Amino acid sequence: MKLKLQPASFIKRYKRFLVDVEFQGETLTVHCPNTGSMTNCYETNDEVYISKSENLLRKYPYTLEIIKHNNALIGVNTSIANKLVSEAILAKVDSYFDDIKNIDSEVTFKDYSSRVDFVLTNTKGEKIITEVKNVTLVNNEVAMFPDAVTLRGQKHLSMLIDLSSKGHKTCLIFCVQHESAKTFEPAKHIDSKYALLLAKAKEAGVKIIALKASFAKDCITLNKNIPIIL
Repeated sequence: MKLKLQPASFIKRYKRFLVDVEFQGETLTVHCPNTGSMTNCYETNDEVYISKSENLLRKYPYTLEIIKHNNALIGVNTSIANKLVSEAILAKVDSYFDDIKNIDSEVTFKDYSSRVDFVLTNTKGEKIITEVKNVTLVNNEVAMFPDAVTLRGQKHLSMLIDLSSKGHKTCLIFCVQHESAKTFEPAKHIDSKYALLLAKAKEAGVKIIALKASFAKDCITLNKNIPIIL
């Protein structure tokens, strides 16, 4: 995924969706597109990369995209996770995607009062109900999700488990936007219920995939599958 990025220096995060950075010699307030705690993702004076929106009506034209923390680049914009995953599916980064011929986004499931990120269709005409979760928390090269208790995430897992029990094909993709990650596991110490549900999801037949991002100049790409430990 291409991005037009400009370097800045991290000052502080506040009010959840706002970050102050030093940009071109001045303090600039930028939008932080991440609802999580962003644990282990930043500290004062970290190098960051921001993008500028073409929407002239935005109160804060700039968006925080990447933080360089402890010499590792971290993509903190959760709103681009689905785009990154879509590109990875089309690029067949994992063999599971080899026979995918169509991708439908934001599909509503009325029975669950919910929308799913993707419904994939394979060459056999089978539908694969797919959810995406963005991951930024990494400890000792282990990517972890979630970084805070997630009732929404628990609901999505319960839905996938139920759908699998009814014979549907289901998939959960973790979009790991942290270049130091080597493996993935659930953050049991943060949300033990989510970890239990993830194990149940695997037993129920939900396909679980963790894809890791690489960072190049003005570009983020999910191009590596990393092992999952449950």
